[in-house]
Amino acid sequence: MRACVVRLPVTCASVLAMSNNVAVSVGDQVYLEHSEESFGSVRHVSQHDLTIDIENFGDVTIPASAVVGVQPGKILVLASALPTNVRHAIGRAHLNEDK
Repeated sequence: MRACVVRLPVTCASVLAMSNNVAVSVGDQVYLEHSEESFGSVRHVSQHDLTIDIENFGDVTIPASAVVGVQPGKILVLASALPTNVRHAIGRAHLNEDK
């Protein structure tokens, strides 16, 4: 599988994200800001949004403006910038896992 790398447009959120000059790539793990547990992975990157696969839910598209941090292999998103249905899906991402 060929990696797709796209630099997000400069917005208030992505200025912080791009401060280390790290690009968002397909396969990067996605986390809520201040969380240590991934809820999904990047499936597609475009100039204005990301498609992510949320565990136990499926693919959703989120605005690039929800991205508040980018590290190698790790994307941080702000929960309050996500649609309600996406926040609910994230909350259920690990429900079926053994504790």
